[in-house]
Amino acid sequence: MAEININIAGDFIDSFIYFGVLFTVDTNGILCSYSWKNLVDSYFRLYSNHSGFHKKILDCREKNNSKTEQDITIFFEKEFLEKNQKGTCCDLDVWNTDLDVKDNILYISSERGLVSLPFLEEWDNGKVMKFNQLIPLWKEAKVFGLSTGSWGRTILAAGDNGALEIMNNDVEQLKKIGFHKNKEKVIDSNICLEPISIGGKFMSLPSYINA
Repeated sequence: MAEININIAGDFIDSFIYFGVLFTVDTNGILCSYSWKNLVDSYFRLYSNHSGFHKKILDCREKNNSKTEQDITIFFEKEFLEKNQKGTCCDLDVWNTDLDVKDNILYISSERGLVSLPFLEEWDNGKVMKFNQLIPLWKEAKVFGLSTGSWGRTILAAGDNGALEIMNNDVEQLKKIGFHKNKEKVIDSNICLEPISIGGKFMSLPSYINA
């Protein structure tokens, strides 16, 4: 089966799509959001020769999509993104080392630690038109990577022991049950963190060592 490749061309250090929103971070530390539907619609208005793949690029799960017989590569240049942006931008003022997103909250790690950027109320059917202020979650040392799970639980690759667990107390599930935790938890030295790849992203799962 042939492939459809989409290249986001420009001086970006990170990009991903989350619930219909494209997020990018460039080499100047500028985080931007774009409506993926608006970008795709704008592209096919310009290049109607590929219109048969319009719905497939919007949602590959669409049952009535045309079959792809040959590889196709589509380029979104930075100028195109800026011209057709339906979204917003903010200055992180730092190079991020990792990005993750869970429950409409962006988690951004860097040499300054970890911050969150909620957009719960700002998400509007595939658009994020406004960013709130960055919220510091942990700033004791540089964070090299992160993996966010449910209930605001996040594992950081940081600290003298290599891995820490912190909780984001602003997550709605924790607020509802009145749970609050300020102190980070060092991953026990008797736990070996084994790296595995899930969806192209490396995460660590604990395997317990019997003494």
